[in-house]
Amino acid sequence: MHPQRARFHARKIGRAGLAEGRHAQQLSGPEASLLNKVLLQVATEMTRWQGWMQVFNAYPVRYPTLQRSLGQALASVPEPAIHAYVDSVV
Repeated sequence: MHPQRARFHARKIGRAGLAEGRHAQQLSGPEASLLNKVLLQVATEMTRWQGWMQVFNAYPVRYPTLQRSLGQALASVPEPAIHAYVDSVV
């Protein structure tokens, strides 16, 4: 996947309810589990993962709802995905 397209998809996901800033609500157990599964799937496609991490880590305060599931996913992703996550922190 082209990096710009990956970033577009991540922004779209963020607008779908994850980007609520200080007004974010906690995800339910099933929602958090589903988000974790999505993140694990995205992590299998490095270009897509890098694009998502660039969007979500540019301003992580915009995506507080994502943080718990992202942390859980990072515990299971391959090492290159962890490096991509660290490299995306601005």
